[in-house]
Amino acid sequence: RRRGRRDSRASLRAAEPGLRLRAGLPIQQTRPRVQIARFVQDQAAFSLDWAQSAEGDGGTQGEARIEEPLIRNLLAELQRLTGLDTTYVTRIDTAAETQHITHARNTAMLDIPEGLTVNWSDTICRRALDQGINYTDDVPTVFSDSQAATNLGLQTYVTVPLTSTDGILEGTLCGASCSRVALGEETVRVMEHFATLISQANKDSTSAAADGADPSAGVVTPAPSRP
Repeated sequence: RRRGRRDSRASLRAAEPGLRLRAGLPIQQTRPRVQIARFVQDQAAFSLDWAQSAEGDGGTQGEARIEEPLIRNLLAELQRLTGLDTTYVTRIDTAAETQHITHARNTAMLDIPEGLTVNWSDTICRRALDQGINYTDDVPTVFSDSQAATNLGLQTYVTVPLTSTDGILEGTLCGASCSRVALGEETVRVMEHFATLISQANKDSTSAAADGADPSAGVVTPAPSRP
């Protein structure tokens, strides 16, 4: 069995050079990349199917809600992959200097409430993006000047930006824990895939709303993720 597992990992590395599975580090329980890729494909297909269905129904299914189930799925999957206490998505208004929590999945003591709006200049997100730091499991040292991080008792933090098609910062996809969680570059790459899906869904919803769809219409059931 052990030999078969080594052979499986070797073939996966050969198929995707430069991407390594490091036991216990990049993603909790080193979930195979092929399963992660399949999940991303499922969610992309779900988003496309939902958009086409809404368009075919003339907006009666709530085109402007395309991103809602998709984001919920992605946050749940990210939490399962990493074991982080909280995963969440934010929207940034650089003109107003605010950051708004649009979606959050809280599974432990750490609670990042949806609907919260904070001053963008004092956030750990801004510090991380300005310094080019996607991940740390030593928040008190790396972001010692963040009062918000101190108040929340953060130990681990990971983030990737959500950007428009022309590269403008629109928000972030984040994860955080009050305990030390060892992650690797693999996690950041997966989050970047997720961020691309979210940004595209947000764009689709914005376009749908501009075309006159009712953003409050329709409630959908999230697409199931594959184990």
